[in-house]
Amino acid sequence: MEKKSLKLPITLLVLGACWSIVYIIPFIQYIWYDPFQQFMNATNTQMGLLITIYGLGNVFGAPIGGWIADRFNYKYIYVGSVLLNGIFTLIFVMYPTYFMAVLMWIGFAIASLLMNYPTHIKMIRDLTTDENQGKIFGMNETCIGIFNIVFNAVMMVFYMKFMEGVAGLKAAMISIAVLSSVLTAIAMIVLDNPKEKIAAERAKKAAEAKEKAEAMLRYFRLPEPLWDLYPNTFSGGERLRLNLAHTMVKQPRLMLLDEPTASLDNKTKILVKDMLMQLKEKGTSMIGIFHDLEFMDGLCDKVFNISEGTFQ
Repeated sequence: MEKKSLKLPITLLVLGACWSIVYIIPFIQYIWYDPFQQFMNATNTQMGLLITIYGLGNVFGAPIGGWIADRFNYKYIYVGSVLLNGIFTLIFVMYPTYFMAVLMWIGFAIASLLMNYPTHIKMIRDLTTDENQGKIFGMNETCIGIFNIVFNAVMMVFYMKFMEGVAGLKAAMISIAVLSSVLTAIAMIVLDNPKEKIAAERAKKAAEAKEKAEAMLRYFRLPEPLWDLYPNTFSGGERLRLNLAHTMVKQPRLMLLDEPTASLDNKTKILVKDMLMQLKEKGTSMIGIFHDLEFMDGLCDKVFNISEGTFQ
């Protein structure tokens, strides 16, 4: 129980860290503009072009990423985005030319905007019910904020330790590349595999449905040896009880009843009436044709009598 209760906050922290780290390097010029410009020997126009390239990734990459996230295993896409972030950072540190920067910023746009952003939103939504979406996204933003502080602090420590300037910037970027690699491994372990999660949910629902169906069959006194037989081997009364059991399991919003007590003994009639009363209390509407006036007593809110060609 304790392990399960820790799963959500740990997952949120990992997701917050992954989101934070993939956006640090693409926006690094907002932190260290001058060292970054000197690092590439770039002009102000070229610096602005890098952000434009990244912005175009948002315009065109995010919709494509959303389509991909809906159709493929988004855990691997998400973890891959963090890994690529570290790889692109290291490549840029090793080859700090403007041409390489353009290529890497296209890569960052793919990693963070096409791969990370849509899958992150999908994973956050899957953590809770529709009623708690606002709360979970608020907690997500808190975790992102925490790791924005942590990662920027780490970068600042390395930047100052290596005497600031270009050397400090390289050290700060390498630290993010290393943290990306570590975070990739952590995310791979902590984050749920959606296929396994869906399979587990389906198995749980199937088990619940089976349990509910068996309970309803017992309720209507259908012997267990009949459960695996074809309904065409049942008697008229057994078929009617089976149909009622099938309907009750589904708990429909509207039921059409055509002489539901035909071929039933008095004990089974009582069971049927009790179950119909329960469904009625839960909001199921019913329209029925009855010949058993005693059965209708207390069940029907409105009664219309068809007799000798008249409708009353």
